[in-house]
Amino acid sequence: IVRVDIDVTFRDERLAPGMKAAVHIAVAELKDVLLVPAGALSRGRVWVKGKDGKDEVRTVGVGKSDGQWTEIKSGLAAGDVVLSVAKK
Repeated sequence: IVRVDIDVTFRDERLAPGMKAAVHIAVAELKDVLLVPAGALSRGRVWVKGKDGKDEVRTVGVGKSDGQWTEIKSGLAAGDVVLSVAKK
């Protein structure tokens, strides 16, 4: 639950200060994007399994995030195996 104060540009006598409402906010849907768990990122970097089986760090370009998933715009390729939790 998030508290948000809003300013309505129209006046309806049925509305009064302090009233509550349930609101659904539609946001743009992203299609054909690469997503990683938000916890896999640390300072613009992710860790992937290298070809030799060892973990290696990659710098990535990030896009939108909902707090759980983050869009990756650059730095990863198809087939890269990303560790789901960032290393320190």
